[in-house]
Amino acid sequence: MPLMAGLRCSLDLLEDEGSAENRQEKIQRLSEPLWEKLKTRSTTSPLLNGPSAAGLVSLSIETGPDIATTTEVVKWLGKQKTWIRDLADLIYLRACTHICTSEEEIDKIDNQLGELQKKQIVRKRSKQQSFN
Repeated sequence: MPLMAGLRCSLDLLEDEGSAENRQEKIQRLSEPLWEKLKTRSTTSPLLNGPSAAGLVSLSIETGPDIATTTEVVKWLGKQKTWIRDLADLIYLRACTHICTSEEEIDKIDNQLGELQKKQIVRKRSKQQSFN
């Protein structure tokens, strides 16, 4: 069955990346620079006080009637071939690092968020929010 063959191939690829612990460490190593970059950007606020152990990096951006909504930001990034999601009920964005994420992709999303600021699609946060 094609689905089983695909699953076996995926599991083999994961195993090639090392043990479960090694894969988790890699995911954590990749989420840290993304969190750091978003923390220093004036238009974004990571929700956690430190990098995520699971590779999920949630962030907030300033929204309002004269600037883009989180949904519009997600659509704009998608057109740039960067895939993140918005958490509409909470008005947050979420990026995910995984074992296949490259440092170039982390730089890409940071640069794209900077481009949104330059185009004044998002603006500087009026107050810093974070959650533990």
